[in-house]
Amino acid sequence: MLVLGIMKGWETPVDYVGHRVDFTEPMFVVVIMALASTRPILSSAERGLRGIAALGRGSVSAWWLSVLIIAPLLGSLITEPAAMTIAALLLARQFYANKLSPRLAYATLLPYAARVRRDAQAMRCPRALPKRLQAEDGLRQAGVR
Repeated sequence: MLVLGIMKGWETPVDYVGHRVDFTEPMFVVVIMALASTRPILSSAERGLRGIAALGRGSVSAWWLSVLIIAPLLGSLITEPAAMTIAALLLARQFYANKLSPRLAYATLLPYAARVRRDAQAMRCPRALPKRLQAEDGLRQAGVR
């Protein structure tokens, strides 16, 4: 913004931030992520995932699978940023605190990194996405959900 202001004049960045950029969705995401990381929400999600992990006798691998599979599916019930925040915090609490091998740690983060990469691609160039995701993006921009 500083460079834009120096090169084009201060009116350009002021107009851009004041009139062209909508901060509603980013603020919503920040608030949702903050709420999802509170102790009551996190402990209730942990209890739910503990019940699912109990189907696999509560083993470490059952926990790992339930956090990686079920927690992201919570995005259908709650918002996706909240589900990913819960999954990340539970992964940190259940696994990363126990000093995983670096290979397993990176393999665990791979699905999340792929999702972030896909979202970043959508922001840069929506046409680079698969046709199904382009259609979803078009519907979202048109206000149809």
